[in-house]
Amino acid sequence: MPISGTLLVIQPDFDVATRFCSYWMERTIEHITEKRIRADVLKGGNANLEEFVSSIQKDPAALWGAGHGNEEAYSGQNLVVLLRKGVNEELMVGRVCHLLSCRTGAGGGLLESVAEKGAVACIGYAVDFIIGLAVEPYAESKMTQSLCEPDCEIEKVFADGGTCIEALEASDNKSERWVEYWRGSGHPDADLVIFSIISNRDAKRVYGVPEATSRLTVPPVRVAALAAFWLGMFGVSVALLRRGG
Repeated sequence: MPISGTLLVIQPDFDVATRFCSYWMERTIEHITEKRIRADVLKGGNANLEEFVSSIQKDPAALWGAGHGNEEAYSGQNLVVLLRKGVNEELMVGRVCHLLSCRTGAGGGLLESVAEKGAVACIGYAVDFIIGLAVEPYAESKMTQSLCEPDCEIEKVFADGGTCIEALEASDNKSERWVEYWRGSGHPDADLVIFSIISNRDAKRVYGVPEATSRLTVPPVRVAALAAFWLGMFGVSVALLRRGG
């Protein structure tokens, strides 16, 4: 069940946890845009309800949102609620919804309700997502990377046209590679980090159609622009031939 369009990214950046997530999301957004896929990013103060609803009206194919949450709601900048169970799930109808947020993926919670109300598929976490602030409290640390990268892997697979199942498998594989890294690291807190990675891995849930893709398309080239390009190239070629002759 492929769908096409752009990716809407919600990237709050107002406390330590959201700053850490934002740091690693930036690198994934670079991967997505390098493929000439359009990503509309609501970062920091723009991750508010007004901008969110306005962006949804542009009909994105998929949502990737970080932030705080629980079984009932998902919030953006400064804990402003963007999606609430029983209130505005219809905003996700026909889309893939992926939330890097605590407990929004719990059974009977927000994302299951969003899927039941018409989202193509939803991916989230059934329990608290562990960001590991106590061990190495800075965004670019190996510890933070090992916790955030598995979630980012989901969006990389979507950008490559993969299904929800393939995205989850890739995320799990990334988690396993980081577990192996920490087992051989000799770090005094390796066991705690491994526990955190495994907890996040096992907390992922998918609702809706697991075989669905978040098919993010390359913006089409306009015929007029393409014609102008080739006419321009033709003119350059003629000029070069004349010079050479």
